[in-house]
Amino acid sequence: MSKINLNIKISQGGTHDCYLHPADDNLCVKTARLDKFKSRTRGLDDFVYFLRHLKFKTSLEDVIQDMSREIKIYKIINKLLPGRVAKIYNLADTDKGLGLVCELVRDFDGSASPDLYKYFKSGHDPQKLLKGLDWIAKRIIMRDLFFLDFNRGNFAAKTLSDNKIIIIIIDLKSLNRTGFQGFLHLERIFSPLARIIMYRRLKRLYKNLNLEFKLNNLCRKKFLSNFIVKIRI
Repeated sequence: MSKINLNIKISQGGTHDCYLHPADDNLCVKTARLDKFKSRTRGLDDFVYFLRHLKFKTSLEDVIQDMSREIKIYKIINKLLPGRVAKIYNLADTDKGLGLVCELVRDFDGSASPDLYKYFKSGHDPQKLLKGLDWIAKRIIMRDLFFLDFNRGNFAAKTLSDNKIIIIIIDLKSLNRTGFQGFLHLERIFSPLARIIMYRRLKRLYKNLNLEFKLNNLCRKKFLSNFIVKIRI
């Protein structure tokens, strides 16, 4: 199968570049940022790799592994949050390396839905996001879906034909992952610890959008509801 040639970059994150799929305007392809990561070799580089991990950094191999992991996560999360997760299709060979083919979220008029960072920066009223964000947050909390990175770039604001805005999750790799690549990872097993991290970062997302977080009672109710993380990928 021939490689997909990617030419139009539509966004860039900390670890990924995102390109418009050349054959379908409703798809995008996420690839590792080749300007930031290099493949490692054995020997001394393995020790350097270990030290880099302790400094919250990652490698090209980690980014590619996360792509395969996102496909597995999508198959589970899409059933629990129907209609609120951008579709993930498959891995594909591209001229930028291995890529993850995903849905490009679009508004009812066909324009690309902005992520929450772009939506906020563009001067739109963040209060219009509140109902959709609450919908996502409540279900994440109730269903113990421990997403541990609430970067505004991980969510898109999709406008429907009635001008209602729903929030779509467009990045799944932070399920049970804090970003720290060291050892222990107790938050992946012990759910109260995962809740502490998730609730704090979720509240920070609301604060960054100038929105009031009104789910504290729900957070307290769920805090000791169980002690073991059930969904682990």
